[in-house]
Amino acid sequence: MVGRPPTTGIKDYDVFSFDDTDLSWETENAVIEAGREVFTGLGQR
Repeated sequence: MVGRPPTTGIKDYDVFSFDDTDLSWETENAVIEAGREVFTGLGQR
């Protein structure tokens, strides 16, 4: 930790998730929703 906000110097984020045992829309959507919750507050352009 260097004491800077987590968005310092970041123009965009690339987040990946892959589970070849379940490629359903429901599982993908659950990951998307979890990401929304985890990354809330990082700011948007």
